[in-house]
Amino acid sequence: MLTVKRKQDRRVVFVTLLLSFLFSAHTALAAFAVNVAPAVIDGEGKTREILRYTATITNNSSQLVSLYPWVRDVTPEGEVASSPNTDAPTSLANWLEFSRAALDIAPGDSVDLPILVQINLRAKPGNYHAVIHLSNGGNRAEAEGNKNETSSLILNVRVLEDINERLSLGTFTPDKNFFPTDNVSFSYHLENTGNRGVVPSGKIRIYDSKGEEVAAIDANENKGKIEPDTKQLVAAAWQSGTEFGRYKAMLDLEYGTRGTIQDTVFFWVLPWKHLLSLFLVLAFVCVFLALLAHSYIASGGKKLAYVTERFGRRAEHEGASQEYVVSKHVPHKSTTHLGSDLSSTLTHEERPRAAVEGHSGKVTLVHRPKPKVDPAHIVNLKK
Repeated sequence: MLTVKRKQDRRVVFVTLLLSFLFSAHTALAAFAVNVAPAVIDGEGKTREILRYTATITNNSSQLVSLYPWVRDVTPEGEVASSPNTDAPTSLANWLEFSRAALDIAPGDSVDLPILVQINLRAKPGNYHAVIHLSNGGNRAEAEGNKNETSSLILNVRVLEDINERLSLGTFTPDKNFFPTDNVSFSYHLENTGNRGVVPSGKIRIYDSKGEEVAAIDANENKGKIEPDTKQLVAAAWQSGTEFGRYKAMLDLEYGTRGTIQDTVFFWVLPWKHLLSLFLVLAFVCVFLALLAHSYIASGGKKLAYVTERFGRRAEHEGASQEYVVSKHVPHKSTTHLGSDLSSTLTHEERPRAAVEGHSGKVTLVHRPKPKVDPAHIVNLKK
């Protein structure tokens, strides 16, 4: 009986102790009722950017709590690191700034906790995670050991790719101001002042003196990529062919998503081979025309003199026939002679005309005045 009684007393003591432990644990859990809002903060930004957030901590218990904030990095798989990562570019915990002093919160009160995220300048684009713990304790050691009285805030930050595409044009010039051949070449310097390699593309458009486009050549035929903080010389060439004169070249480049570069230069194309050929052709044409003109003038002068002489003689003969009439008296066939009075009046040129071959007799010249026209018979064409 005594043994059974002792066993019953032990059971009573064990149950009493168990109930006391459960009651004390329940009391402790019920005593720590701290709420953090929001429970999760999601943010994004570029390198060197500063993000600002605020967490509100509310004490829903019936007693004063003293909370100490501390932070740990979390892997993408959800595993919590034992301590903050020492590599600042990859540790979100190293980017966080907040008050590291203990927060005393009275029952029913709330306290705001400012959180500042300064993204590391060498951080690579991607997602970073951390957990801010608010544990009951006066320092970090006490707080880390008191996991049962801890409220947590999860912080997720996405680092965006900071794309800065920028090219600056150094010089755009033709290799010569005057090109003696049909091979025209250009060159220009580009410097990448951004943080991302780019491949410029575009055209060099050629315009003549009239403003008309005569050619368009590839400005970056080799598709060369220009890396950040580097300079590069780009060349292009144009075969002008038989074209010559003054031209304008306009550089029109595009790069990245919205980058553009434009510039304009002037130059001359004077291909000596083509000019020499043109000069020889012109010289040959000039010589040919000169010879043709000389031949024409020489033959035309003789014809003109002949025509002038014929016209003069005809005019003289017509004039004489209008004023004089030759009358002939042939007394006999044996002789033909001019009278003394007629010989004295005829000139040297008129005497052969007055003679009549194969006839003999006396030839006299009778003056006949010009007939007078009645004015009534004159027709005025001007009317």
